[in-house]
Amino acid sequence: MDWDIISDDKKPYFLEEANAEITHKHPLYNRILQPLERRHAQDDVLFSLADGNFAAVHLTYSHNNADGWPKFTEFVSLEEARKYIAEYLTEEE
Repeated sequence: MDWDIISDDKKPYFLEEANAEITHKHPLYNRILQPLERRHAQDDVLFSLADGNFAAVHLTYSHNNADGWPKFTEFVSLEEARKYIAEYLTEEE
């Protein structure tokens, strides 16, 4: 229940934050397309990527991240991402 769909009016905020945090050295640089869902308790956001994959990104809300941040988990399909989300929901119950 912690993951929620991001409303259209909030998508620009999360996209802007991700683009500010993900520098040219990060594996997701220039790949983020659209925020889809958000996990409030952990600051995780599920994004669609330019290559058709998906990524759950742990936003830090800092623009001075150490190498390797923000942390992320990449998925080859939305189904795989949904499975990841469902596992988190099951763990929290």
